[in-house]
Amino acid sequence: MTADIAAILAIDGIATGAVYALVAIGTVLIFTVTRVIFIPFGDIAAFTALTLAALDARQLPGTVGLVVVLACMACAMEVVSLARAGELRAVPKAVLGYLVLPLIVVGIVWLTMRFNPPMPVRIVLALLLIMPISPLLDRIVFRPIADASVLLLLTVSVALHFALVGLGLLFFGPEGVRTEPLTSMAIEIAGVARFRTDGADPGGSAACSAACCFCSSTSRWSARRCARPP
Repeated sequence: MTADIAAILAIDGIATGAVYALVAIGTVLIFTVTRVIFIPFGDIAAFTALTLAALDARQLPGTVGLVVVLACMACAMEVVSLARAGELRAVPKAVLGYLVLPLIVVGIVWLTMRFNPPMPVRIVLALLLIMPISPLLDRIVFRPIADASVLLLLTVSVALHFALVGLGLLFFGPEGVRTEPLTSMAIEIAGVARFRTDGADPGGSAACSAACCFCSSTSRWSARRCARPP
């Protein structure tokens, strides 16, 4: 093995490992709070990248329609549940959270893309468009079976994973895509030219991991403090 190949494998391994570490921490945190082994965690991350690639191509991504459909379904389910429980006062809040806010995000993306925004703005738009998907899926898929066993929750999570894979193929196609680089600047490591964004992956993942660990530790400390008898 030459030094060039070793450098390429080392840099790619560090960048990819940092992303997998972040996914692992997120999966553990979700399971700790909800008892759901959220298999579609990676699908949501892939949807983010594919959405950004569609925005780079100046196309309206299929996730726009997905958010609209999920918002309507989640809002209908929540309103029906509140009506059966006789809690009609909470209906406006449910409509605001499950329908109005996601539709506002869709409207912002649709309007902003008409002005050909720069790369940083497209990244923000992709993140905004993906953010409502997990809460909406939680209300539609996992909330009705919240008291079920972990095995049933895992089975439903795997089924949801395959559903999202199929939707991803429907929305974005089987062809590979590549997003535009954040910067054209490159550095040379052991004779191998690498974009600066390759070095940003481990740093960004480390920062997000530290933030997740801090929030988790703070939440557990607050829960133990609240559980203490007065």
